Amino acid sequence: TDIFANGDFYNGEYKQGLPDGYGQYKWKSGSSYTGDFVKGMKQGKGKWKKNESQVNCNQYIGEYYNDQKHGQGKFIWESGNVYEGQYANDKRQGFGLMKWVDGTVYEGEWQYGAQHGLGTITFPNGQQKQGVFQNNVFKG
Repeated sequence: TDIFANGDFYNGEYKQGLPDGYGQYKWKSGSSYTGDFVKGMKQGKGKWKKNESQVNCNQYIGEYYNDQKHGQGKFIWESGNVYEGQYANDKRQGFGLMKWVDGTVYEGEWQYGAQHGLGTITFPNGQQKQGVFQNNVFKG
């Protein structure tokens, strides 16, 4: 286990002086990441939590590449909203399913973090809109 001058600490495998392999990094702020590292960056599968000591906090479980969410993953917000699907360069990108705590569900394509492309949104009352979305707006 290494404790850094800024209060962060790392426990895990090293290669050439950098976290490489499986490990856990905890920031002084309370955030933590447990999973795979390559050359000091999150890469592979892992779990990030905004606040290690809280049950309900922002958290991501999934794939990373070059220190960013990339591949398949699940993000849970402190509010209880959940996104499960594809990521690219830290943004929702590709196909995904978003569930809001009010019961609204969107299933479809995402681009740069927004509902964009073909999708279906279902509202709590059962009403559905299916078709093309552009930057989170239903176009028909």
